[in-house]
Amino acid sequence: MSLHGRQYMDAEEKEQRFQIFPDNLKFIGSVNAEGRPYKLSENKFADLTNDEFRSTHMGFNAHARATKVSGAPFKYANVSVPATMDWRQKGAVTPVKDQGRCGKLLTSLRPTLNRVDSNS
Repeated sequence: MSLHGRQYMDAEEKEQRFQIFPDNLKFIGSVNAEGRPYKLSENKFADLTNDEFRSTHMGFNAHARATKVSGAPFKYANVSVPATMDWRQKGAVTPVKDQGRCGKLLTSLRPTLNRVDSNS
């Protein structure tokens, strides 16, 4: 936890975080043991409960921002696509971004979406 420069209000909060931290390390280990195509690792959120993380960092609500679908035909209706696509090779995959408590997903995705659109 000191690796990430975490500071706590008092000894009580520090103790609470020390209780949460090992549970998250166990979760990371169990997910990584499943052989998924990705690996989890300790980060600056490892002393938060799942509920705390979700309530402070998962603020984007797609349904709240949904717009009406236009009657225009789908732009790529007659385009054939490959069975698989590795977006890393197209330069469309960026490092993980910490949006903090803002949840400004669309703002951080705009450059990537523009890159995908221009490469298609």
